[in-house]
Amino acid sequence: MKTLPIAWPLRAGGLALLLTVALAAHALDRGTFLERHAFVVGGVGQDEVAQLEQERGNYTLKLVTADRATTAYLADVRVLIRDAGQKVVFDRVLSGPWLLIDLPPGRYDIDASFQGQAQRSSATITGRQRQDINLMFNARG
Repeated sequence: MKTLPIAWPLRAGGLALLLTVALAAHALDRGTFLERHAFVVGGVGQDEVAQLEQERGNYTLKLVTADRATTAYLADVRVLIRDAGQKVVFDRVLSGPWLLIDLPPGRYDIDASFQGQAQRSSATITGRQRQDINLMFNARG
């Protein structure tokens, strides 16, 4: 399980160096689904969050996963998105807490699971309308 605090209170010393090196090694995960629609997964560290915020306008849906108690971002959440006909259009375990996805117009059911917990949401995309969904889980150490 990866939990990533929204604000990083880095301190001097070995731990700060270790976190910096680990975050620098992570990269945004980009791909396509339904042959031509883009998605990007990330949000590990402040630089990635800033980059994703800049790219937000290119995607119709932003989904963010976090711990309910601490608000720490969560990775390793499985996200399954089905269209109105219940066809799976996206199914992936997220490598970071943010998913930006360019869903075509339509209605979608979004199921997410983390450590045996399930969350369900829905989105209706019309034109270039943008929607934000935050899914909160109870992370267990």
